[in-house]
Order: sequence, then C-alpha cells, then structure tokens
Amino acid sequence: MRGIVFLLLIFFSCFDVLSQKKDVKSHLYKLENKIMSGDIAGLKELALFLDDTTFVQEFLGYHNWPNNARRIAIRIIEENCLFTDDEFKIDSTISALSFLKILNNDKMVFDDLTGMFLMTSLTERSAAYELKKISDFELRRFDTTVRKAAFPDWYYEDQIDGFLFSKNPEALKWIASAWFKQRTRFNRYYFNDEEFTDLIKKLTRSDLGVQDEKGKITFLYKDDYYAKARLNYLIYWTNHYSDYKWNEEKNFFENSKDLAGEKSKEEILFELLDSEDDSIAIGAYVQLTELDTLAVKRLASEYEANNIHNNYSLPTFLYRFLRQTALLTQYCRDNQVSYKAAGWLKDSLNKLKQDLNYRSRYRLENYLVQSLDLDVVTEVEYYGLIYEEEWNVTYSIGRILDKFYSRKWKELVSDKRSLLLYLKKTKLFDDLGIIGICNKYRRKFKNCSELTINNLKSILSTTTDRDITEQVNKILATYAVATPPQLKKVKGWKGNNGMYGANNLKSRFNSIKAAKKEDDDKKSDIQELFGKINYGQIGKAIKILIKDTSLNAYDKFHFLESDFGFSINIEDSLELENFMSRYFAKSEKHLYEYYLRETGMNCFDMFGNLYYPGIYEILKYDIVDAFVGGGGGRREDGVYLVIKLLELKFKTTLGFPEKLCSWRGIYACHCDDRAKKWMKVLVEKGLVKPDVTDPPSISYND
Repeated sequence: MRGIVFLLLIFFSCFDVLSQKKDVKSHLYKLENKIMSGDIAGLKELALFLDDTTFVQEFLGYHNWPNNARRIAIRIIEENCLFTDDEFKIDSTISALSFLKILNNDKMVFDDLTGMFLMTSLTERSAAYELKKISDFELRRFDTTVRKAAFPDWYYEDQIDGFLFSKNPEALKWIASAWFKQRTRFNRYYFNDEEFTDLIKKLTRSDLGVQDEKGKITFLYKDDYYAKARLNYLIYWTNHYSDYKWNEEKNFFENSKDLAGEKSKEEILFELLDSEDDSIAIGAYVQLTELDTLAVKRLASEYEANNIHNNYSLPTFLYRFLRQTALLTQYCRDNQVSYKAAGWLKDSLNKLKQDLNYRSRYRLENYLVQSLDLDVVTEVEYYGLIYEEEWNVTYSIGRILDKFYSRKWKELVSDKRSLLLYLKKTKLFDDLGIIGICNKYRRKFKNCSELTINNLKSILSTTTDRDITEQVNKILATYAVATPPQLKKVKGWKGNNGMYGANNLKSRFNSIKAAKKEDDDKKSDIQELFGKINYGQIGKAIKILIKDTSLNAYDKFHFLESDFGFSINIEDSLELENFMSRYFAKSEKHLYEYYLRETGMNCFDMFGNLYYPGIYEILKYDIVDAFVGGGGGRREDGVYLVIKLLELKFKTTLGFPEKLCSWRGIYACHCDDRAKKWMKVLVEKGLVKPDVTDPPSISYND
C-alpha cells in the first residue's frame, strides 16, 4: 500500500511540471538523451508522458511525422528497455502508473552491454544459434573491408583495442555490444554495420546465425529493424566468448567447444554476387540459376528482404530474377528444353553486347529472327535474363523475340509442348516485376484463332501446373473474343505547340546568351528556341550552334534526332559536317531516303520505290521495347524516317504535328501512334494485305 502511495506522490508532484512545459518535444528529446546515458531518473520522468496526448510535430529525415507525447514516450521506452514478456509488456495498455511501478523493482539496472534498462541479464538468457565456416571469398574480402587504422570511435570506447592486443576473447563480446548499441532508432542511423560483423568473422573464421523476430535462423542482419537478431547475436557472445581461445598458429580465435558447419554451395555463391569482379559475380549468378530451386528461392528472399547489395553488372532486381530464372531452368530440365546457348548462337548473342553501328545490329537481329527455331529460343531468353543490365542486348533481344514469336506463332500454338513452355514463361517472366516485353507475352494471343482457343481449353484438363492454368484462364478471359483495333484520337502534345519556324533565330540566340541568367536557364531557353525550328532552318541552326562552346554536343544538336529523326554521331564533327553537306545538296525527300538506306531497313524495292510490305513490318516491329528492363525508354531508330517519307509521299501528316517533337531537353515524343495509324492507312489503300491471323507486336502498349 505504501508503495502505491509513493508512486502516486511522484505522479502528482510532477504533473504541474508537465503542464508548464512549453516545448514538449524538446523536453522529451532531452529525456531520451539522459535515458540513453543510463539515467533512471530521466526514465521515471518520461513515464509521466505516457498519459499525455499533447500533439507533437516530429520530423523523420525530411518527412513530417505528426505524433503525440504518449507515443513518443512509448517509442523511447521500447528503444531503451529490455524486459522479458513475463516481466512487462510494452503495448497499448501501458500507463504512467504501471510503468513507474516496474521501474521501482529492485532488479532494475542499466546494462552496459546493451545500453538498456533490464531486470534479467544477458547471462541469464539463451539464444538458438548456428555456426558456419567462413568461405574463402569472405576471407579475401576481409583484407580490404575490415578496418585496420584508423579505427572508428566504438573500437576504443569499450577498450576493444586492449582486449585484442592481449588476445582476450572478451573482445568478441564487446564488439557485439558496440554493434547492438549502434542499432537503428528513430532518426538515428549507423550505415557501416559490416564493421562489426566482418571484424568478428575475421577474428573467429566463422559466421554466426541466430533467430530473428520470426524465430528463423538468419545470418543476415540488415533488415533487423526490431533488433531481435542483434540481441540474440549479443546474447550468444555474452555467454560463449569464453569458448574461444586464440590460436597463434592459425591467427584467430578458435572455438574449443563447437565445430562450425560447412556452408552450402548456394550460400557461398550468394556471397560471390557482391564480388567487385564482374565475371565472378555473373558466374555465380549463372550457377545459382541451375542449383537447388528451393534453396535459391529461400536465400533470394532473405537477401532481398535484407536489401543486400550486389555487383552492378547483375540484373536490377537480382533476387527476383534469381528466383524466376531458377524456376525456368528447373522447368527446362524437367521437360528436356535447352536453355544454354552454345556455338553460333552464343557467338551471335555475344556480338549483341558489342558497340555495333545500327546497320550491323539490325542485320544481326534479322539473322537471328530467321535462324532461330522453337527448340532453342529459350536460350535467347535465358541469355537475356543474365545480361539485363546490357541495354544493347536487352533491346535487341526484345525485337528478336517479338518478331520470332509472330513468325513461329502458328507452329507454336499447334504444338502442345511449345505452347506449354510459352505459357509457363508468361508467368515466370511476368513475375520478374520489371518493365519490358517480358510481362506482355500473353498479348500474343490477342485475336487468336478458334483453334488456338480450343487448344488452350484442352490444356486446362490435362496439366497440373498452376502457373500454366492461371495463364490460360487469364488469356481466355481477355482474348477469347476477338476485338477490333482501337486507334487513339490524334491530339497534339503540348510540347508541339503548332509553331514551326523561329523568326530572327540568330538575334534571339544572341539575346539568350547575353541575358543575366544561370547557365541551366540559358540552356533551357536555347533548347526551347531551337525546338521551334522547321526543316528548312536546320542548316542555319547548326551554323549558329556549332560556334557555341558553352553547351555540349548533346545539348546543342540532339534536336536532329528527337525532332527530325536523323540519328547521327553528333560528337563527331566530321559526321556533322557531312550531314550539313547532304542537307544543303539534297531535297528533304532525298535526305530522308539517304539516311533511311543507311539503317539497312527493308523500305525500297529494286527500282528504288517505297516497298510497302517492308514498311508495314517496320512500323509493326521496329518500335522496340526491351526484353527486360531497359530503363523505360523505346528504341525507335529509323522509324520516324520511314514515317516522314510516307508523309512526304502522301502529302499528309494524318493530323499529327509537322515534326516528331519540339525538343526541350525532355523525352516525351514517340512514334507509336503515328506508326499504328500509318499501318491502318497502308491497309486501307490496298498497299499491303497483312495476314489477319498474325499475332500483334508486343512492344506496343495497348
């Protein structure tokens, strides 16, 4: 009874103090600093805010974080008190009285190891654990990543340097303690976690796994927001550091009681994904795609959850790619499908990684489209999944696959084995969670034949593969009934403001240069000015800009490609000079013809006339989406040249602006809608007769 009276006296004696506080947030933060230093009086004063709902505006980084005094007090208590569930639960029922009561327990102490208040010491706690030997790769990595001199402050604060000098294993406990104290708290971060764990790994030649908040053993700790795994890590070293003895011959602390187990091949390869050597990282990735699927999926999920970084030559969403690619190779092995390119195909795919000119790349892509068959196309896709970061590769493969599947479509949908494989891919690639034609495979079924629909329906009654049945049901729900193509209504983009031609070009340029503005503002004004020019002003514009030294070649001359479709090397002064010579010597039609022929596109017949079937195919397939990734852009090389020749031939822009874009340093102009409308016009004029049973291109957006 006397104890309760005492608590009430504390409570009411401090109430007036709280009510007089003008800056609740500032006072709470001051109390937090006291508590972190071990001041129990500060913790008792904080308890009184558990019944205070005063609004407090906090900031988490750069973000507003509306809060109140009670919730802040609870957060500070959670971050600084370490009770067992039997002792005290910090939940929504906590109150000033209940917390003050527990604080007056005789067992309450400030623990130096954790930097927290607790009643049950770490020596009285236990944690499940697992030890594994460090891989050779990790040992080599420590030579460059583990600090030597100068050491960070934490190295000296708990005399870790002294323990290590005397080869005292207690150093292991205090390193783990320093790491636990540096855990993430509200608006408090430490970004060099590896300093602690790497040092312990190097000192013991072992990797320690402990239970996380889900009760699973983990060897990764970056996602340990609630510090459960870190605490168990510290509990292990608190209770087991004395099991380690310094081995002079081996030069590390050796465990005299527990033998560390061997890491699996998958675990070692996952570590190699962070190698600075691109070939080692890619080699590890390739090996992992062919190993135990369940092990790869488990480790990929854990690495992804912990946001473990990796070599930048690997796919953007590496761990998703690993899961899906491993599932693909497993399906291929189970069904005797080839997926690893060799011989001529591997050589050709490797050439796609080279910096080829467009004509050479285009011819190589066409060669592959014609040479591939359904038995080896998976080899192209597997290669593309490995080299997603190679943008030249992924755009080339995007075009190759789009055209190839259209070319082989009737054969594919008639062959059950090929159809099942394609359906499986639609699911596996869609789940990569990345842009590209990889998530558009189902669109090939748009307006498909009744026979194809029946083949799909028959699959539902014969397969047990859930991925395949899911895709069949989606296809039937979307494409079982043919839908006529819907062209968007032509509307001008606001960047193309209908003004073609800039009066007084030179004087206006000089005015911009003389203006008292920041360089970036001047650059924007120059791009806006030259974004207004028409075809007849190209030569004059180049003559003005070529003398300017304040802008780089891209900022000065990119309008040639973005607005008019001429893809030339603007960094090469000789090529720019040659363009100028041709521009002044040729008519608009002949200049576009010249540069179109340079692309190698199949646009002209043997007499030099426009070849409409070839043009139709270009309009359909040469606005290219990447296979996977690609940064969200499109590859449209040469397509606007084709469209411009059609506009000149038929003396109409079909309602579109006079030029592709009015460039202002932004990227918002594409040929999609123009190409689709010209395809329709060519059909209506009877210039082409496309096979209506052919599937659509899947590079286009619906």
